[in-house]
Amino acid sequence: MYNVSLYTRAGLADGVLTYEEKFKKGVARSEWALMEVLAANLRRLREGRKWNQSDLSVRACVDPSQVSRAENPEKGGRSVQLDTLVKFAHALNVAVWVLLLPPPALKHPHDESATTIAK
Repeated sequence: MYNVSLYTRAGLADGVLTYEEKFKKGVARSEWALMEVLAANLRRLREGRKWNQSDLSVRACVDPSQVSRAENPEKGGRSVQLDTLVKFAHALNVAVWVLLLPPPALKHPHDESATTIAK
C-alpha cells in the first residue's frame, strides 16, 4: 500500500499520467533531491575547511566549473559523474557516502531518523 500523502506531495497523483510517466517523474525528483543533498554537503564541508571553490577544484584535480555545477545544480543542470564524486570525497578526506547523506536540516521535520543522524 502506498503512502497517499507522500505520493501526492511528490506530484505523482495526477490522473493523466501513465504509471511509467509517474515513475520517470519520481526518479527525476529523487535525482534532483540527491543533487541538492550533494550540493549542500560539498558546500558545508568546503566552507568548514575555509576553502573556496578553486581550492577544492585544485585539491580534487577537477575543473573549477565542476565544483560550481555540483554546488549549484539549478545552474548546471547536469549530474555529477561518479569519478568526480570520488575525487571530491578524497579531497575532502571523507567517504563518498558522506557526500550523499542528507544532513538533519534537509530532512523532513517529522522524520525520526533525522534525530538519530544528529546524535
